[in-house]
Amino acid sequence: METEDALSWVYRERQKCEQRMQEAAELSRLVEEQHQRLNFMVLEKQEAVKAMEISIREQVKQAENRLKIVKESNQQEKESLLKLREEINQERSELMKDYQREEHVYCDMPRQIHPEQSEASSFKPKRKKGVPPRYPHSSNNSFISEDVKLNRRLESLLSIGDQDCNQLDESLIEQDISDIDGNLLKLLNKPQQLKMLR
Repeated sequence: METEDALSWVYRERQKCEQRMQEAAELSRLVEEQHQRLNFMVLEKQEAVKAMEISIREQVKQAENRLKIVKESNQQEKESLLKLREEINQERSELMKDYQREEHVYCDMPRQIHPEQSEASSFKPKRKKGVPPRYPHSSNNSFISEDVKLNRRLESLLSIGDQDCNQLDESLIEQDISDIDGNLLKLLNKPQQLKMLR
């Protein structure tokens, strides 16, 4: 009787050990699955980080290239404006010489008097002292004011070129250049207008 009880106890304990071993094996399997899943997630995250790093480097490279292009474009615009300034200064100098020469020729030009008006003109009252003479082309002083405005506009454009390259608006520069070209054409037509008025 005692032997049977001992055998039954051993059998029960063996059953318990086998059950615990099965539970331990199941737990080991679950742990292994979780470990594999975590490794897979880690690999996915690493691949995503690598892809993001490559994308960020590419974006930085593109931004640097764009910044380089913008700087080169701004440098070219500044050089173009400086060249335009030199051309305008040269044209202004030539126009001022033509303007002064035309005014000098006009002032020295003898007036043609009709024979019937010769006697009447001899009794023409003299101009008062201290009063400057009046010329028919006094409105041509706008030539100088337009030239000053043109120079100021060019100075503002050059000051814009010295600022940060990202703040440079190409449309404004093109508009200002077209305005300068229009004003330059007006200045070029001034000597012809003087000749037509005479």
